[in-house]
Amino acid sequence: MARPRIRQRLTGVSTPFGGVSWETLPNTEQEALTRLVAVLEDRRVLYNPMDREIVDLAVNSVTEIRRHLVEEIGRIPADGDLAAVLPSMAAPCRAFLDEVQAGPARHGWDGPFG
Repeated sequence: MARPRIRQRLTGVSTPFGGVSWETLPNTEQEALTRLVAVLEDRRVLYNPMDREIVDLAVNSVTEIRRHLVEEIGRIPADGDLAAVLPSMAAPCRAFLDEVQAGPARHGWDGPFG
């Protein structure tokens, strides 16, 4: 089970009567998820049958998805729950792009959509 993260940081203590001030830290994982959902929710390549997609547009879309995933990996804490998930989301993007680049001649079939 993941240890809960402290969402506030002590920034000052005043005396003689006491007093504490703190700063609320951003929830970087939540922010990353919000950004990713915004990117992923409108990607036709994730929802349409591949025979209805134009190959070049599908490649561009998967490339863009992968770019966003890799950017978010760099923004989030390495020990967070999301840090374990995002690379496993980027891997199929990379595999798809590798297959498209290999082309149909390598596999003896009509391409990744056939």
